[in-house]
Amino acid sequence: MRIVAKSYLLQYWGYNEKDETDTTLRSKDVVATEETVDQLTANSEQQFFKFIIKDGEELIIRREYIHSLTRQF
Repeated sequence: MRIVAKSYLLQYWGYNEKDETDTTLRSKDVVATEETVDQLTANSEQQFFKFIIKDGEELIIRREYIHSLTRQF
C-alpha cells in the first residue's frame, strides 16, 4: 500500500508569545496524507491529527485548533 502525502499550509490557533492568556493565528508548511485530509473533512470523531514538518518532525494538533488547511502546488 502506497501512502500519498501532499504539501499544505496549515493555519492554526497557537500560543501567543506576547500574551500567554491568549492565542494567535499561526501558519506552518506541512505534509499531510490523503487519509488525514479525508478525516479532517469528514464527520470523524478523531480529535488529534498528525502532520509532518521540517525534516520529518511530527506536529500533532487537536482538531479544534485547526483553522484551515490549504493545498500548495
